[in-house]
Amino acid sequence: AVVSTQSTWEAVVSTQSTWEAVVSTQSTWEAVVSTQSTWEAVVSTQSTWGQGRLQKHLKMKSTTMAKFYCLALVLVLAFGLSSSVRVPRTRKHYVKFINNLNNKVLNVNCKNLNPYIDLNLHILLPKEEYEFNYNVTRSMAFSCDLRHGFTSSVFAVSDKVTKRDCGGNHCIWKAEDTGVYLLNRRTNQYKFKYGWGK
Repeated sequence: AVVSTQSTWEAVVSTQSTWEAVVSTQSTWEAVVSTQSTWEAVVSTQSTWGQGRLQKHLKMKSTTMAKFYCLALVLVLAFGLSSSVRVPRTRKHYVKFINNLNNKVLNVNCKNLNPYIDLNLHILLPKEEYEFNYNVTRSMAFSCDLRHGFTSSVFAVSDKVTKRDCGGNHCIWKAEDTGVYLLNRRTNQYKFKYGWGK
């Protein structure tokens, strides 16, 4: 009976040891599970942080591209407006008179009819000069009245023939006793154009 009781007690002790081993194994497993959960949490946190950085990077990239497209649009619009709105070019024509009369005074008066422009009377002593200029438009057609003594000569200075004979946009007229001469700037020679009338 004593032996049987001792065997039973040993069986109980063995069962308790087995139970403690099970409990220890369960604790170990729980520790493993806890460690795995912690690692997953770390991985999750890292993924969240990485996604945050990625989203921030994409947002910055998107903002930069938006600014670039806005700048490109502004440049295109500015270039389009500057090329479509062009300031009309204005060309000037110059007319000069030289008094080369033999000790005589030359009176010069030039006018444009439409619009009416009167450049007033200019009195040139021998060897003196008078010059004026105007913007070349369809309405500008100046004619000049040259007088000395009781003789005069009235002629156009803005017509195509005169400009062609002048050879440029700076026409020089010379008044002599024999008539009025126009300088051809290409040949640098004066050509007789008009005589003196009454």
